[in-house]
Amino acid sequence: MMKKILFLGALVSVISQTKAQSIVFNETFETSTTAGVPVGWTATDLDGDGNSWVADDEPGITDPMGFSGKVALCVEDTPNDLLGSPSINLPVGTLNLTYQIGSYTGNGAVPFNNHYAVYILPVATPYSAAAVPVLEESLSAGDTALNKTINLSSYAGQNVRIYFRFFDSGIRVLILDNVKVTQTVLGTSEADNNPQVGIYPNPATDYITIKSNSKLTNVEVYDAAGRKMIAPLNIDKIDVKSLQPGNYIMKVETSKGINTTKFIKK
Repeated sequence: MMKKILFLGALVSVISQTKAQSIVFNETFETSTTAGVPVGWTATDLDGDGNSWVADDEPGITDPMGFSGKVALCVEDTPNDLLGSPSINLPVGTLNLTYQIGSYTGNGAVPFNNHYAVYILPVATPYSAAAVPVLEESLSAGDTALNKTINLSSYAGQNVRIYFRFFDSGIRVLILDNVKVTQTVLGTSEADNNPQVGIYPNPATDYITIKSNSKLTNVEVYDAAGRKMIAPLNIDKIDVKSLQPGNYIMKVETSKGINTTKFIKK
């Protein structure tokens, strides 16, 4: 009987702490037209050589790598090509971007270390060469689908587009699939411990006071493009005098968790 009680108690504890995920955006490229990309996506030939991203089904190549069905791919001698998503409205919360990416080598005939970057930009801000990527890397292995995750929580509350840029590579084949954004929903016990945070005034001109039912440990401010701003914290006040007028996101960390809220600088 005692073992059963202990087991039930442990089970309840696990259930109460479980996090559920909701899908905010999901793209498998299965709905793409022949030699095109799905509706809402854009394929931009930045170097003007007539080649860019397409969606295609090449099971003889992609299935052994770990992909399935249609994929987005770019085949280039000297690539500089951009694939852009439709607009995605990101809810407030813990957000993650996941995707599969891989480099086809043709049994070693083509080097695998493809170079690419990922950008998260507000819908009103088109891609430009000055954009700062959230991730830039060369792939570490060829002929395999690599699973990648990027935290997007700092973009919560914004309407954004995701861009994948293939560049700075020689003769390469880059493959992309299963682009997904998920939101983590708090379990019961976490919701109970979620910090209650309020800010005032909002809009603000010089200082914002943070009211919380738990101890403040860190505060970060991001602009609409997701750039971290300089906004000093003094006990419970944030200095926003140096910020340009506009919309911002404040991420407040306390001893009980993280809260994200929007504010306006006048």
